[in-house]
Amino acid sequence: MRQRALPLIAAIVVVACASSTTRPDGVTKADVDVALLNSLFFSSAGNAAASFEVRVTNTAEIPITIYSIRLSSPGMVQYSMQPVERRLRETVEPGQSATVGISATVFGNPGTTVNEEPFAVRVFLDFEANGARHHDIFNILNVAQP
Repeated sequence: MRQRALPLIAAIVVVACASSTTRPDGVTKADVDVALLNSLFFSSAGNAAASFEVRVTNTAEIPITIYSIRLSSPGMVQYSMQPVERRLRETVEPGQSATVGISATVFGNPGTTVNEEPFAVRVFLDFEANGARHHDIFNILNVAQP
């Protein structure tokens, strides 16, 4: 039984390694900037509406097609953001930028009425280049605020 399982396991490993994708030539990591467009005002329920503007600049030598942008706020102490995703299909030519608006809800810890902590955001960018899907992760530690 063990002798039969070994070739099967080896075949699975070979197929898994062969199907993994690497970044194609000419596709560098994009530049991503995030800005909070409104001041956070926490309601009596402890939440606030947040509008973000995410700008993705294609630094690759070929066009990329953005399929989704997901935002989350890891490591925040005073407040946190409910993860949110915006699905789209936007092609960005080399050297060009795409700007995407994303709305989210921010939850403050009990007693939070104003935002005194710098806002940190993690951005998950899902895109296609040269016919292959890729994703990049960006940690923006101090999001620009109004």
